[in-house]
Amino acid sequence: MNIDLSQIIIQILAFLIMLWILKRFGWAPLMNLLEERQIKIKSEFDSIDQEYEKIKNLNAEYCKKIDEIDQEARDRIQVAVHEAHQMAKEIREESLEQANKLMAKTKEDILRENAKACHQLKSEIVNLVISTCELILKEKIDIRQDAELIEHFLEEKQKK
Repeated sequence: MNIDLSQIIIQILAFLIMLWILKRFGWAPLMNLLEERQIKIKSEFDSIDQEYEKIKNLNAEYCKKIDEIDQEARDRIQVAVHEAHQMAKEIREESLEQANKLMAKTKEDILRENAKACHQLKSEIVNLVISTCELILKEKIDIRQDAELIEHFLEEKQKK
């Protein structure tokens, strides 16, 4: 085996020149390219994290708004139920008041009709008594004067 020292030195020298050329012209651009790619990926991850936080905040905000809307709906329903109860109470009170008025009016009408019937009955009784007396006495009696006397007599009897 024959080792040629000049060829080894030329090979080493060629390797070092090639290494220097690669370092100077190839390695730096390749490293810059990798570094740019790394920065781009990192910025995309940061952007994704920011979007995730925005979405998370929006989701929390939407949930809060939905809760507020639900609470407002519950409040409105409670107000409507309260108003309905209040209206039902007012309707009941108004109906009761109208029924009481109707009963009072009916009582007044009954009392008026009763008084009218009593007066009519008195008049008929007076007429019957006068007719009876007329038959008994066989003469004409002054109806007005006698009617007043009989009514007065009946009123005194009624008071006792």
